[in-house]
Amino acid sequence: MTFLPYIIAILGFVGGFAAGLAVLAYIARGNDKQSLASDHDARLWLGLLGWAFALVGGWLGYMLGSYILYAYR
Repeated sequence: MTFLPYIIAILGFVGGFAAGLAVLAYIARGNDKQSLASDHDARLWLGLLGWAFALVGGWLGYMLGSYILYAYR
């Protein structure tokens, strides 16, 4: 039962990544692919933003799993 935080963390990571992609689609909705591909700074920051959402989702999932595991002992 001690693997529960890790399972929820993986689900949180996937959910955070999906949320990050949704936010990126919203931010980049007015730009075409060519302008985004040619702008190095935009590519860098938009890519890091997606991974930041994924990491925050994984961390929140781990914290939630730990809380569920240890709160009801």
